Amino acid sequence: MVCTTPLHKLATIELPTSLQALLVQQIDALPVMMAYICKLASVFGTRPFPIPVLSAMMKEEGLDGTDLEKSLQALHDSRLLERCAETNRDPLFRSVDIQPVVFECDYLNTCRL
Repeated sequence: MVCTTPLHKLATIELPTSLQALLVQQIDALPVMMAYICKLASVFGTRPFPIPVLSAMMKEEGLDGTDLEKSLQALHDSRLLERCAETNRDPLFRSVDIQPVVFECDYLNTCRL
């Protein structure tokens, strides 16, 4: 595949300056509910997060968890999450680099949560 974008246009594209900035940009582009699910899941650290517990956390926050499975699948499709190899059900962050970025997102002041 050959890039057909003129060089002068490539020079104006702003790229993230770090892996953390790239992850924040990806999370910030998510629909609000999916970003919020990531935020709730981030409290589990790098361990798998049980779906019933995540659902209970959402209900505690007054949120309807009916689309939780669909949102988790979309996060899996976006390559932020993967299924735990042991349970093949419980999700976890695909990389250990993602969880701290999501967890600290409030401090970065760039997330919409």
